[in-house]
Amino acid sequence: MTSRGLTLIETVVSVVVVSLLFAAALNASGAAAATRAVIDGRRQGEELCQALMAEILSKPYYDPQTGANGLGPGLGEANGTDRTGFDDVGDFNGWTASPPVDRSGIAIPNTTGLTRSVLVEKLSRSTGTDLFTNAGEVKVVRVQVKRKSKILYELNAVRSPAWDTREGN
Repeated sequence: MTSRGLTLIETVVSVVVVSLLFAAALNASGAAAATRAVIDGRRQGEELCQALMAEILSKPYYDPQTGANGLGPGLGEANGTDRTGFDDVGDFNGWTASPPVDRSGIAIPNTTGLTRSVLVEKLSRSTGTDLFTNAGEVKVVRVQVKRKSKILYELNAVRSPAWDTREGN
């Protein structure tokens, strides 16, 4: 005669198998959540970089008031994280804000723990760097968004004075 019930050994093996499957499912779920957080951070970094780069590239190459070609804000152009006085590409050099702020210096929502910064460098034929034929001079603009010391996103652009003289500007 055969028994129709489960033995203690069959029950223990079943519990162990179900536990292992449950642990594997939790592990996979945790990995998916971590990946989603990384992707969301990169997306947010990209959006913050693109918005600031668009603002920078909309400015003229030379200071419209003085014709200067310096790097960093001129006298009276900088006020903390407020960028409303920035009137040329070079003014943004060295600018940083944590958390990221809009043009008038107001913190952008949901960006706590992030830092947005700008570096502008001048490259010219005299430095031995010739990016374009007959270019003369260009500025390389780098916008970064970081969380702690880790770069979430970086965007680079090249800006020349020729952009200011294009048709329709």
